[in-house]
Amino acid sequence: MPAPQPPSSPRQRLERLQQLKVRTGLLPVAEQAALAGVGFEPVTEVIGALAKQVQPTGFYSAGNYWQDRRGRTYTSSTAPVSVGKPLRIKELKEGNRTVLARIRAEAQAAGADGVVGLQLSLTREGRSGGTELWRFLAVGTAVRSTGRRRAATPFTTDLSGTDVASAVRAGWVPLSMVIAPVMAIRLVDPWSQGARRRWAPPGEIAAYADVVGVCRRQARDDFAAEAERAGGDAAVLSRMELDFDPNRNEGYCEAMVTVTGTALGQFRAPAREAGLPIMRLSSKGEQ
Repeated sequence: MPAPQPPSSPRQRLERLQQLKVRTGLLPVAEQAALAGVGFEPVTEVIGALAKQVQPTGFYSAGNYWQDRRGRTYTSSTAPVSVGKPLRIKELKEGNRTVLARIRAEAQAAGADGVVGLQLSLTREGRSGGTELWRFLAVGTAVRSTGRRRAATPFTTDLSGTDVASAVRAGWVPLSMVIAPVMAIRLVDPWSQGARRRWAPPGEIAAYADVVGVCRRQARDDFAAEAERAGGDAAVLSRMELDFDPNRNEGYCEAMVTVTGTALGQFRAPAREAGLPIMRLSSKGEQ
């Protein structure tokens, strides 16, 4: 029985990718055909992974009760020192950046111009002392342009091969996958405390609605800002996730919103009927 082989290092995997002769990937035939129609061919599946131990702390506090008893929502993007910035958000952002950088490095080593159909996942395992083991994983298919022009840096997107082909036909090219997680916290004001009591009449709880609404708007703004930093002329959202914690016994409520999508660059005037819904970025407000 042969001895088990040690796991390969990231450097060894990059070296193997540079020697690829047979094209592989994770795309269905229909998506490969769609990409071929706009000048892209699959190269190989690519992976970015990270495992790290973190202490996923949240906000220091919900704020000063006497100042905020009428209701003020703080977010992880705008929180003052007294409330604190959640370490959980910092770890999420750093972990996502790391696995995206690693998957981009694998694509570049394989001579690819981009990664499509990218799937990100995060698993968390509780450990002693309040720490957690976080495992980030990014998997996608590296693709190469059949034309003469090469990308200086491979693009990344969670759009399918079919959607990428539709975007290219409409004059848009993916630039970078964008992930914007935001947490928000708010003290539950006396009016909302009354509205959430068991004997209160049915109706909306203002504090809950406010913390969710403010968190969503901030996540949307952060997403747009990140897409702009990536050089995007526009961006398309693919997913928006919401977690809400009423914290009934603590007198405050929390929300977390994560917006995921792709920054897009325009390389020519789009056709009259674009094949991909586009969300324009504008400093004048949401459009």
